[in-house]
Amino acid sequence: MRTVVTSDRLAEDGVSVEHRDYEAMVHGFANMLGVVDTTDEFFAYAGERLRSTFEGE
Repeated sequence: MRTVVTSDRLAEDGVSVEHRDYEAMVHGFANMLGVVDTTDEFFAYAGERLRSTFEGE
């Protein structure tokens, strides 16, 4: 899977990476906000991670 290879390469180069796999989701599921519960959960999680990163936690 290309995203796993990309995240592995970034990690090898010292970049902080967290890969999450949404197996049951189709490509582009992030465009289904408000329609698919997993998309809502994805954006909530991404927002939490971004917030904590920018706040230095």
